[in-house]
Amino acid sequence: MKPNNKLYEFYQASPMKEGILCWYPFEKDIDYKIVIDPEDFSVEALRGYKNELSPHGRLLLAYENPFALRYWSGQKSPETGLPYSSLLGREGQSGRVSKAELQIRLQAAGFEGQKWYYPLTDHWFAREIYSDAYLPNEFLNQRLVSYILNDDNLQFDESLLYREVIRGGAFEFMCGAYLAEARVCVADAPCPVDYAAVTAYRSSAKRFATTVRNDGTVRKMALHPDGQKSLLQILQNHEELANFGVDVLPVKLEGNALVMERLNQPTLWDYWAKKVALGTIDFEEVTQQFDNIRSSIYKASAKGNCYWELVPANCFYNEQNKKLNFFDQEYYWENHSPDLALVRALLSFRYSRVFREFEHSEKWIAELKNRYNLTEKWDEYIKLTEDVIFHDVFADGDLPLKKETEKAAQAIRKNEELQIAKRRKEAALLQGKVSMVMACYNKEEYIGVMLESILNQEWDNIELILVNDGSTDGTRQVISSFEERLAARGYKVVIIDQVNKGACAAVREGLKRITGKYINIVDADDELDSKYISTMAKWLEEHDEYEYCSCDYYYRSADGSIKFNRHPMYMNGEYSLELFLAKNTNRACWNFLVRTSYFNKCNIINNYEGLGHCTYEPGFSIPLAAYKGKMKAFDEPLYIYNIGIDGMSRESDEVRFLKYVDEYFALIVSVFDALPNTVVDIYQKQFLLGIASFQRLVSLYGVCRAKPDGKRSSNLIFDELLSFINNWLGICPKITIEQIGEDEYSFIEALVFAFVKGLIPQCRKQGRIIGYGALGKSAAKMLPKLKGTLWEPSVLWDKDGGGGGVALPNIAELTENDIVFVFPAAQEVVDEIKCLMEKCPAAIWYRYEIDEGLKLSKQLKVLKYSNNNLLE
Repeated sequence: MKPNNKLYEFYQASPMKEGILCWYPFEKDIDYKIVIDPEDFSVEALRGYKNELSPHGRLLLAYENPFALRYWSGQKSPETGLPYSSLLGREGQSGRVSKAELQIRLQAAGFEGQKWYYPLTDHWFAREIYSDAYLPNEFLNQRLVSYILNDDNLQFDESLLYREVIRGGAFEFMCGAYLAEARVCVADAPCPVDYAAVTAYRSSAKRFATTVRNDGTVRKMALHPDGQKSLLQILQNHEELANFGVDVLPVKLEGNALVMERLNQPTLWDYWAKKVALGTIDFEEVTQQFDNIRSSIYKASAKGNCYWELVPANCFYNEQNKKLNFFDQEYYWENHSPDLALVRALLSFRYSRVFREFEHSEKWIAELKNRYNLTEKWDEYIKLTEDVIFHDVFADGDLPLKKETEKAAQAIRKNEELQIAKRRKEAALLQGKVSMVMACYNKEEYIGVMLESILNQEWDNIELILVNDGSTDGTRQVISSFEERLAARGYKVVIIDQVNKGACAAVREGLKRITGKYINIVDADDELDSKYISTMAKWLEEHDEYEYCSCDYYYRSADGSIKFNRHPMYMNGEYSLELFLAKNTNRACWNFLVRTSYFNKCNIINNYEGLGHCTYEPGFSIPLAAYKGKMKAFDEPLYIYNIGIDGMSRESDEVRFLKYVDEYFALIVSVFDALPNTVVDIYQKQFLLGIASFQRLVSLYGVCRAKPDGKRSSNLIFDELLSFINNWLGICPKITIEQIGEDEYSFIEALVFAFVKGLIPQCRKQGRIIGYGALGKSAAKMLPKLKGTLWEPSVLWDKDGGGGGVALPNIAELTENDIVFVFPAAQEVVDEIKCLMEKCPAAIWYRYEIDEGLKLSKQLKVLKYSNNNLLE
C-alpha cells in the first residue's frame, strides 16, 4: 500500500523512483525478480517468487522498515493511517515485517544466500545505499539531507538522531527501508557493490550512481545519456589537475563509467568531524590543512579556471603522511577568482551539522578569512557561489527536490511548535493562572529582554497585563512586536494604553484587570530566570497554608557585572516590616508571588489611590507583611534587577534624590494610615514609623556625606539622627557626638545592623545566645573576641559535644527569644545547618554577621535603655 500524499505524487513523476536499483549491476545471464512493497510477506508468497526463478536467479525485494526511525517519531503508518502503529508489529502472514523476521522467512522459502542493503532515506528516495559490508559512520548527519514526509503527526525531524542510532549499533534496526538480494543458490557470489551514492534528483547531465565495490574499485556511472559528457569532463579535469601538480585520484573511463581506486581513508570532512567529537580538533592543524587546500586551488587556477570542488568533503586524508588526495572533480568556472573555491571550502564549517554545533566554528571561519584576505568580498563571494552552484548542479531547479525538502522541513518545524503549544495548553489547564502586571514608560531599549524572559518561563498559564503609561519612545512598538509570540506561547495578553500618570497609577490600572489565581508585579527593565514563576507558583499550588512566596535576586550593574543578593525582608520564615523599613528596600515588590485571595484580603488595590508618582512598592509590600500571611522564602536568585537604568527609584541627581527620600517617607506614612488599627495597632505603627524615620535620616545623611561640599549638611543631619536615637530609644545618659568621635558612618552602620537583625526586640526579651559549632577552628578564633561583650554566648553547642560545658545541639528547644551564633565558615557545613534551622523560631547569625555584631559592641558601648539594659 502506498501513501496517498503530495510527496509520493512527486516521487512518481521524478527520476528518483529508479534510484533504488539504478546502481545495481544486473548481469545478462542471470534472471531477476524485482518486488517493491509486496502486499504479502508470507513464506508461501516468498516461495512463489523462488519458483519463478532459475537455479541461479535472484530476488530483489525492497520494502519500508516498520520499525524505521520515522515511526518512532510519530509518522502515520501507511497501513493503518495511525501514528506509532507500526511499532506494534503485525500478526499473521500479512503486512511488513522486521529484517530479522524476513531473513528467517526467506531462508524457509529457500533463499539461503542473502545480502542486505539499507537505502537512505528510504526506498522511494534512495540517495545512499549502505550494506553490512559498508555501514555509515556516526557523521552521516553532516552530509545527509534527510527527506522528511510532510505529515502532521510527525513529532520531530528524525534525522537529528542518526548519530546516536549509529553509535548505539541500531542503524540496521531503525533505518528507513530495506533492499534484500536473495539468491536461490547460496554458492553464487553476492552483488559486488558494498555502497552506492545516487544523485538522480539532479539535472539530467548530473545524474550519477557512484558505487564502492568489494574488488577495490569505485565506479561512477551516468544515469542519463547526457551524463556521458560529464564523465569525460571529469576525466579531463583529473588529468589537467594532475599536470598542475594537484594531488588528485587517477581515474579511467570504462564504458559508461569512470573507475578509480577504492581508498579506505576518511574524507578530510569526516576526519574533522571525528576530532570534534573526541574534543581533539586543533586550529593549527586545521589551518595547515586549509593552507594545503588553498595551495591546490591556486595551482589548479593556472589557466584561469576555478575548481570549486577542491573542498574538504571531496578529498581523502591520509593521517600518516598528512596528505590530501582530491577526488570527483566535476566542476570548474572559467575566468573566476580561485578565492571563490576557497570561500566554498571554508563554508564546510557551515554546511555540516557537526560544525554548526561546534562552538568555535564561526570564530575559526573569521580568523581564516582574515588570514586569506577574504573579509572584504566575503558576502559577495558567498552569494555568487550559492547562485552558480545551484545553476550548475540543479539546472536552475528543473527538479526542485531541494526546495521540496526545505518545505517539508519547515512543516516539521511548524508542527513541532504546534505540538509544544498543544502540550503547554494541556499543562496550563492543570496550573493556576498567574496574572503578571508590568508598567511600561519609555523602556524601548530594555523591555524586549524582559518579554523574552517571560516567553521562556516554565509556567504555562500566565496572564500578562502590560500598561503603557504614555510612552513617547518606541516602547509600544516593541510590545506590539511581541504580542503574537506571547499569544502563540499560550499566554493571555492584555495591553492597556493610557496617558502618563506615573508608575503607581499604571500598576493600579493593571491590578484592576487581573483574573488569575496568583498575582505578580515586575519591572519592564529587568529580567527573569526561567523558573521564576514556576518555583513560587508550584509551591503555592501544593501548600494551601501559604499566602505568598518571595525569592532572592541578582543585582546587574551597568557594566554587566552581577552580584547575588539575599532578600533582606524576611526573618525566621516571616516577612518583617522592621526589616523592610530599616533597610529601605523599596524595590521589594518584584520578587513576590501572591495569592489573589490574600491580595484582596490585604485591600491593596484601594490603597493605591493618591500615592502619586513616587513609587508603588510600599503600597504592595507593607500590607503583605502587616496582615501576617504565611510566606515561603526561596534562597534562589530568580530575578535579575538592573541597576543604573533611569527611573524614579534610581535617581542620580542629589537634589532630586533628597526630594525623593522625603516623598518616599510620606508614602510610607500614607500606607500605614490606610492600614486598619485591627491589623497594626497605633503603638506598633508608631514604633514602625520610628524605624522609617530613622532610615529617612540615614538616607539623607549618606547622600549629603558623599557630596564634596556636604560636610555641614551631613553634620546637621547627624545631629538630628543622634537626637532621634536618644529620644526614641529612651537612652540614658544620652549618647553624645564626642563619644561617637570621627567614626560617624560606622556608628550608623552598626545601628542599621541592629535593626536588620531584630537585635533590640530580641534583647528586650532577655533570650539566650547560643554558640553553635563551639569545638571547631572558627569558634576557637571567635570565642575570645566575644568574651566580655554583649555577644558572649551563654550556651555552647557542637555535634561532637556532650560534656565539658559543650552540649549536643537541641534544635527543638529553641524559642523566638534565642539567638544562635553559627561559627563554622565552610559553605557545605553552613548549608547543612541552614537545613536544620529552616523552621526554628530563633534568630540565626552567621559568621559575617557575628563580625558585624562585634563592631556594634564597640560603637554602642555606652548605649542603655532607661528600664532595660541593652548593654552591660
